[in-house]
Amino acid sequence: MNRKITFGFTGDFCLSRAHETPGYLEKTYDFCRSCNESVDLAFTNFEFCITPPGLKVDSMALPSDFAGGLYAAEFDIYCLANNHIKDYGDDVMVFTKNFLEQQGQYTVGAGRNLEEATLPLYLEKNGFKIAIINVCDATHYAAENNTAGIAPLKKKTLVQAVSQANEKADIVIVCIHADLEFTNSPAPWRVKLSRQIADMGANIIIQHHPHTLQGIEYWGNTLIAYSLGNFVFPLKKNSYAKNRDGYVNQGAYLEVFLEEQADGFYKIIHSVKPTVIGSEDNPLVASGNTNTKIIQNIDNYCDILNNSRALKDQYFQLCRNQMKSFLMGIYYRVAKKEFKAAFFYIHHHLKTKAHTAWIKGFFTFGCY
Repeated sequence: MNRKITFGFTGDFCLSRAHETPGYLEKTYDFCRSCNESVDLAFTNFEFCITPPGLKVDSMALPSDFAGGLYAAEFDIYCLANNHIKDYGDDVMVFTKNFLEQQGQYTVGAGRNLEEATLPLYLEKNGFKIAIINVCDATHYAAENNTAGIAPLKKKTLVQAVSQANEKADIVIVCIHADLEFTNSPAPWRVKLSRQIADMGANIIIQHHPHTLQGIEYWGNTLIAYSLGNFVFPLKKNSYAKNRDGYVNQGAYLEVFLEEQADGFYKIIHSVKPTVIGSEDNPLVASGNTNTKIIQNIDNYCDILNNSRALKDQYFQLCRNQMKSFLMGIYYRVAKKEFKAAFFYIHHHLKTKAHTAWIKGFFTFGCY
């Protein structure tokens, strides 16, 4: 009998300050469980911290006193390689990782040192040995030999990791947190990288961070989802997310069915369940005209993936906007004679891949 397995994937999952709204956590867990109950393994991007008792919480965090019921969401794998998991420092990141694992969930993409952070997660389900790799371009949060942090996105290292995992596992899943936010098309470099690691043996490639939906494609026998948008995310009290392009209130639950064929290859079929974030930040399954519109939008986002000129033009426009914001940031700091702050502002941008990528995109007119 051919082996079969079903995966569930979401985009960004954040319960920042969710405890401040009575009943919100329980309702959100019910929503997540209703999506996850039909799959064998459920994945999400865990984009917040769980903070220990006594620590003051500002944003992108949920106090541990309120996180005891998180297991009820029925996610199996939490991807931790993102640009917020280390917002409260090394100790809180490790506390978050331990908290989730003590509840019975798996984590990947972060660790107490570089070796632990970059180690693929291997597990077995339905007779398959599965390798999961999770990386992020927020390299200022990268783990080092003796420092806790995330698995950094480095092309050469990622390609090698996929190749090695392909020799050890039946199924290789890669989760990438990267690129610019608030856009419905990926950067050309991310499309190129995704297709390259698909050629190296990745079966499923899932990406997040833009906070918007992007296209889905098959490259050979590999399924690539470039961004699944916001699944659970605080928008109402989040000034950063207001008036942004790309429909930040839309997301998708991606269900992926994989079946082994007689010739040893895998048949992969996916289905998309559109979701929305309501006026009170409550996650909902999209219905009616909204459902139809999101499906149509995703189809449009898929079309652009094979239009290299359109991808380049859109990316260059985004890079221009980023450069304008960057230069204004320098100007305001210098104008206030905050020279030290200006130096660190420039240094942060030049040492973080999330920024150096768009800087290269700007100087190559979107070709990078």
